[in-house]
Amino acid sequence: MAVSYRQSPLNGWLYVSVVSLSQITAQSQKIALVTGVATLVMLCLTGLVAFYGSRKMYSPISRLLQFTKGLDSPMAPSGRRQDEFIYIEEQLSTLFSSEKTMREQMKGQHVHLQEFFMTKLLTGKISEDDFRYQGQLYDFPASWARLGVLTLQIDTLEGTRYEEQDRDLLLFALNNMVAELLPSEIRFAPVMVDDAQVTVLASVLDDEVQLKEWMHTQAEMIRERVVTYLNLPVSIGISRSYSAIGDSPRAYQESREALQGRVSLGSRIILHYEDIQPRGQTEAALYTQLRMIEDQLASALKQGDEEKTDAYFKQYLSLLADKKLHFSEYPVIMVQLLSRVYQLVQEQGGNVAEVLGEKASMARLLKLSTLDEMTNWFRKCLFQPVIRFWREQEESQYLNIARRMIRLIEERYDRELSLEACAEELNFHPVYLSRVFKKEAGVNFTEYLAEYRMEKAKTWLQTTNLKISEIAEKLNYTNPTAFIRTFRKITGTTPGKYREQQR
Repeated sequence: MAVSYRQSPLNGWLYVSVVSLSQITAQSQKIALVTGVATLVMLCLTGLVAFYGSRKMYSPISRLLQFTKGLDSPMAPSGRRQDEFIYIEEQLSTLFSSEKTMREQMKGQHVHLQEFFMTKLLTGKISEDDFRYQGQLYDFPASWARLGVLTLQIDTLEGTRYEEQDRDLLLFALNNMVAELLPSEIRFAPVMVDDAQVTVLASVLDDEVQLKEWMHTQAEMIRERVVTYLNLPVSIGISRSYSAIGDSPRAYQESREALQGRVSLGSRIILHYEDIQPRGQTEAALYTQLRMIEDQLASALKQGDEEKTDAYFKQYLSLLADKKLHFSEYPVIMVQLLSRVYQLVQEQGGNVAEVLGEKASMARLLKLSTLDEMTNWFRKCLFQPVIRFWREQEESQYLNIARRMIRLIEERYDRELSLEACAEELNFHPVYLSRVFKKEAGVNFTEYLAEYRMEKAKTWLQTTNLKISEIAEKLNYTNPTAFIRTFRKITGTTPGKYREQQR
């Protein structure tokens, strides 16, 4: 039993309550059962909600995990089970690193793609519609009023600290300088085309006079910087202005044609296409005068006279300068002179390619852009090798002729033999043979023939008992006295005394 009591504050009574313990526990068991069932139900519901909620929350992580597992990663997989978040973090870190590297590579390739695109544009391989579609990808100027093309070429490497093999590297340096000097808002990507550096300028100016002055200012600034930093002589050709991007190939050709004016105007200049005006018809007398000087120059080359060759060539160039020919006429005239030099090599039986080499080819001549370059090229690559070749050929020919004449003396010493007979045998003029023989043998023909006969006479005097008259007859001397006189002149003694001395 459970007894409890309480005193009333009103009347002072004491109230006592007696309850059976079985009754109390019976009620609490019901409460415990209800509470336990309710708690179990709540736990099940909470567990179900937590399970489905966690699955729902984990599904993005699971998909991300599967995605990262499908990436090609240089990281080696670990043998132990790894936390998914750490694994995803490592994979994403690798991915971001690769993406950064790829961006840097694409940035470098972007420049090459710009240059490739511009090269195709300048050579006419991209239409204006293609440019509108692809040009936006390369950050080119979006709007302009007029365009113009600047073409920069190295005048010459002669007298500079650079060698010919440095030309491509110098063009690369010039291209980078132009890209740094000109803001990207006023130019398309600078490119190298063949032996030149080319830049397309974009201007908001619409006035032709102002535009021409503006392009000239840009060209002057580039040329001054090249001279300052590289100490390199360059010239720049400027095209006429145009508005349609599709006209870029034509403008590029105009800028190159403007550079051809260096042949008559000199180097280290800036030339506008409009300023290169064709002149009238070349005087017919000019070609006659040039042909006369060519003949004199060819004669000097044959003689191996470098001073005369240089003098005639200066006269040749001076005549061209006085006539103030248009630049387009210079290559034609120079090719004629080149053909004449080739002819000299062929006249001596030489092969042009072997004697002069690749540097003296016609293609190399047509690539020369200034009169100074042409002058140096003719002197070093043509005249000097040709003079050297002619000297070698003449020496070889002289030696061959002298040997043939000596062979005739050895074969016909016992017969009537004269310089005229040798000339008839060898098909040369007697005077020419006399000069050649004297140059190679050191004595004239008659002296050599007499000395050879006297050597034969000395041999017979030593080894035979032939009479002096018989020896004289065998050597084609009709008079023994003439033989004795010649023998004494050459040996210093008479044939009889020589025989006695040898015995």
